[in-house]
Amino acid sequence: MRSGVLGVSVSLILGYSIALGQTETEKAYTVSGVGAYPVSTDMTSMWLAAPGGRPLIMVFFHGPAGWHNTEWKTSSKFAKGMPGWAEYTSAKARQRIWLDADSGKAEIQAEKVNIQEANTYLVLHMTEEPVLQRVIPLGTFDLPRSRDEPASVILLGEHPELVGKIRKATGAAEQPAANPRLQRTRLRAPLNRKPLCRRRRLVA
Repeated sequence: MRSGVLGVSVSLILGYSIALGQTETEKAYTVSGVGAYPVSTDMTSMWLAAPGGRPLIMVFFHGPAGWHNTEWKTSSKFAKGMPGWAEYTSAKARQRIWLDADSGKAEIQAEKVNIQEANTYLVLHMTEEPVLQRVIPLGTFDLPRSRDEPASVILLGEHPELVGKIRKATGAAEQPAANPRLQRTRLRAPLNRKPLCRRRRLVA
């Protein structure tokens, strides 16, 4: 069982990363891994996964262009029969998800949500004070495992209506409103895939 807190700090852009429980006890975990990937210059993604790698909850984090291009630290904890959590922190922001897969109760940043009501969310104003950040439910989707692309990129490619919801929410949050053409460009071009933390085992 891997129940300790994992911590590592590297000077890399937030990249595609996965951390999972040990193979021999994997079936006993309800939440066993975390992944993260920068889907555009102003938005990152993060998810917690079940044994086998399928995401249970997907969260997109939006801020000013380049906000995630900084040094990050990561911590996580996954234990048998217990909720799982993970977070990425930098000098500018924190991304945090906690999930009890049995009850469906979850926390994104400090806000309580339930994956039985929605399993995909958007957090706005990532470089602002936590009280000014907004957690927006985007709906319930069949969240894909990571394959040749990270799970979040596959999800956006399979669901243009989700991309539309994100554009609408991020556009309304910006003053002045963002140019729609620029929004389309931002969401279709993922950044590099340098890892944030050491990979324990990649999702199949």
